[in-house]
Amino acid sequence: MRYSLPWRPRRSAALQLKSTIGLGATVTILSSFVVAMALQFGFTYARLFENGKWIDGGRLRYGRVEAAFVRLWDGRVLAIGGSHPSAQAKKTTELWEPYSATWRLGPISTMTRLRHTATLLNDGRVLVVGGLDGDEPAQPLFQATSSTEIYDPVKDVFSVGPLLLGGARSRHVAVLLRDGRVLVAGGESAQGVLSSAEVFNPDSDSWKMVAPMSMPRSGASAVLLPDGRVLIVGGAANITDDWVEQRGQRSAELFDPQTERWATLAPMIEQRWWGTATLLQDGRVLVAGLVAHQAGQPQRIGGAETWNPTTNEWTATPAMLSPVDWGMMASRLPSGDVLVVGGDALRQGSTESYAVAQVYVTKENRWAIVEQPVRQARLGGTLVTLQDGLVMLAGGAADSHCRDRNVCADAKWHAVTGAATDA
Repeated sequence: MRYSLPWRPRRSAALQLKSTIGLGATVTILSSFVVAMALQFGFTYARLFENGKWIDGGRLRYGRVEAAFVRLWDGRVLAIGGSHPSAQAKKTTELWEPYSATWRLGPISTMTRLRHTATLLNDGRVLVVGGLDGDEPAQPLFQATSSTEIYDPVKDVFSVGPLLLGGARSRHVAVLLRDGRVLVAGGESAQGVLSSAEVFNPDSDSWKMVAPMSMPRSGASAVLLPDGRVLIVGGAANITDDWVEQRGQRSAELFDPQTERWATLAPMIEQRWWGTATLLQDGRVLVAGLVAHQAGQPQRIGGAETWNPTTNEWTATPAMLSPVDWGMMASRLPSGDVLVVGGDALRQGSTESYAVAQVYVTKENRWAIVEQPVRQARLGGTLVTLQDGLVMLAGGAADSHCRDRNVCADAKWHAVTGAATDA
């Protein structure tokens, strides 16, 4: 079933631009609403689609895999780090200007990073935490960093932030709390998978350790709930070199900022790792992404489920329409539906990436395929919600085709070098 847009987004100045398009461009189209567009590394043009017309969407200077993208208060988007063949590129940042739909190089960050987080603070600054450091992340488990940095959009400069108290971490989660603090939890380092958590206070630019989670988690998913608590689900409790054999877990728990403690919840239906968690308009949470395949098991289409905070119960949704398991990206649309883009499927000793975009239609509890898919497979990118409900897909890999997590961490992923937005 195809998805038709139940709302019409407003135009922006960026939509007045015109340009040409080069070979190899790939797009994500949501009916008359474009959510994203990007190109395979080496191609330079990106465009947007609105009501049958293509419009320039800007071009990233560098392809970025497992980078961090964050929308600033003034509507710009900041891109930080990520994997790239050029060591110099890994310290670069870029800024997307909404009124010209173009990217420009931003200030140099204090160090190279990938698999880090970037969180917009209530004072407009951006907190960048952890990740992998090094020009050639051939051994990512041994290169996690405890460093942080802070971007000041007024001065347009990065400055060194306070070190994490819990030590180095990458593939962690970071969530802005309602009181303005930032919760950082889990991840992995040379010591293995972490259960520790700490909170950043922007008033003092300092960290405070809080109670650890009940389980170590790397590649977990987390979301802020309307009551101010944080739901964290899944993640791997241990790390293997073979991504196909990587196991997620079913456990879920809640962080209470008032007590700074965790409470365990009913387990999910499926094991999940490197998935997504999206808050729905009715307060439920949609969780997607599955890595639970074992040798000899029948192949399954990627699954999703919803959590009800009132009953603490998980309910499976109908099967997703594309067999993606991990690495997909999700964003709630203004209609209340949830867009899911890209991802990989792990199938009996190999990986296969998908270019499908699909939407979870919340009120009807069904999945629908987007009218036109991303024409190249994509994972490791980011969906960013822009002003007026616009959505950007930026960065990521065109395909992985690898089993070894060390190989998958480097630039052989064919980094995507374009971005686009709906408008």
